Amino acid sequence: MKFLSIKKPIEQEDKEMIKFLSKFELFTNLSSTELHHLAKCIHKREFSQGEIIFKNGYPNIVFYIIKSGEVKIYIEKENGEEIELNILGEYDFFGEFGLFLDTSRTASCMAVKETAMYAISKTEFKSFINKFPRGGNKILFSLGKILSQHIIHLNEKLKHSRLTNEYKEH
Repeated sequence: MKFLSIKKPIEQEDKEMIKFLSKFELFTNLSSTELHHLAKCIHKREFSQGEIIFKNGYPNIVFYIIKSGEVKIYIEKENGEEIELNILGEYDFFGEFGLFLDTSRTASCMAVKETAMYAISKTEFKSFINKFPRGGNKILFSLGKILSQHIIHLNEKLKHSRLTNEYKEH
């Protein structure tokens, strides 16, 4: 008697997610097996235009990658006025600090238009790293590189801003 191994076919949505993730800068170095297992930890979320994704002060426990659409990151002043900090679009990500720190959200986030995102919780991310330490190491190295580039960019902006202000004062 011969037994056949029954594999669950990869759903079309899973294939689409894996294809997207393979092009995302944090995951480009992952093997197809690592990507497949990571995809099991990630959930697709959809938001309507104007829908609040989270507010300042909410627990920061989910990392988001934008598949399509746009979100606005903003803070609210005491008088209710919004100060826009950033508009993020396809392949942008946010909430990465929540994967490592026990913090609250420092800003609010709203869908500017219909938006689809992939989300992974801190718990699921840690579980992936524990099960696939090599894949986790690749992700953490890529994230460190990206965050370092962001810090360099912000330092350049700060330097330019200070030089501009110094020039205006003289």
